[in-house]
Order: sequence, then C-alpha cells, then structure tokens
Amino acid sequence: MGEGRVGWWRRNRWGLLALPVVLVVVGASGWGRVATFWLPYEMVDSVDTEVGRMTDFTDDYVDAGGTRERSLRMAVRNVVADPQPVDVAGVPLEVLGELPGGTRLWQLEIDVEADPEMVLGGCHVALVDAAGRVTERDATLLPWDAGWDACQPHDTVNPMAQLFVDEPERDPSTRPPAYSKVVQLLAAADFEPVAVRVWWEPPTFLTAQLLPAGGR
Repeated sequence: MGEGRVGWWRRNRWGLLALPVVLVVVGASGWGRVATFWLPYEMVDSVDTEVGRMTDFTDDYVDAGGTRERSLRMAVRNVVADPQPVDVAGVPLEVLGELPGGTRLWQLEIDVEADPEMVLGGCHVALVDAAGRVTERDATLLPWDAGWDACQPHDTVNPMAQLFVDEPERDPSTRPPAYSKVVQLLAAADFEPVAVRVWWEPPTFLTAQLLPAGGR
C-alpha cells in the first residue's frame, strides 16, 4: 500500500474510539424505553402504612371512558391465624371441610371509606412474610368463600367500570360510604405474615405492616 493511501483503520480511528460511548448511550435509551413499558405492570409504587391505620389510597384505572382516578381511604385490621370460617357476609359457619394438608387459615378485616359511586371491584388482597413469599386471597381454595370481590359488600349494588362507550345506564350504587369486609386467606403452615398487601392494578399498592408480636 502506497504512502498516499491511508489505511481503513487509520481513517476511521476517531469513529472507532467513539463507538463504545455510542453503544452505551443507545443501550441506556433502549433500557429507558423498556423500563417505561414494563414498570406500569409491576408492583413498584407502595403506599406504606400500618395495620390499624386509616390511609389515603389513590391509583388510576382505564375503562371505555378513558383513564379515571380511584380514590379511597382504607385500613387493614385484626390479622389473626386459625379463625373460624365465615361466609362472604362474615357470618360464622357451622360446617368446615378439612383444609388442604400443610396449610393454615388467616383472617383480616378491611375498613373502607369511599364515594358510593367509586369503582372498587376487582381488588386483590395478599399476605407477605419475612422471606418475601406472597399468598393471595383465592376463593377457589376455600369451599365456603363464594364471593369474588374481596373489598366490597356482597349484598349491595356496586358500581362497575365502563366496558363499552355506549353501554346503557346501570342501577345506582347502594354501597354505603363506609363499611368493613372480612377476608380469609389460605397459606402454608409455616407462613407468618409481616404485612398485608392490597391493590387493584399495578404499579400502585397498599402495604400495611403488621405491628410487632403481640400487636396484631
């Protein structure tokens, strides 16, 4: 190769030196897009409180009418182990089928204050232990628990999210502005909860920390 001709590596040396920096910038911007896409679907926004404390809770949900705000006040109370089974109305039951082997029943109570027209259907309730294990309320595991809604009364007309833009008007809500609901959950026999988690749609959720031993 003659002296008048410059080698490819020499001609492009500055671009090659800048290449690692460019890759880092591109990678970072790509990660930002990935994070923006996935974070709304993950539980990353905790509203922290204690069992027994009434706490403001606000999140967003989307229905046929667009994005709406859900706003309420909530307290988790009386987290106890091995309760007597109750039906969806909180009435003790006389008959109890055997629990699955290696499991234990837990019970808590939720106090809610909200506008009767506020959509609260479809909430999730779970217990969390010190190891990070989560056991969610699952009515299919408890033969006496026939209610699908963990956070609303079973005997009232409760508002629902709008499924269609032109859907007909529904009956007005008869849900009271303040009420309590008993929730029962099944967990492993060695499960000892340290917190209660309540949520509707990620990323926002309520975390109610249990008080130290003796304070439940």
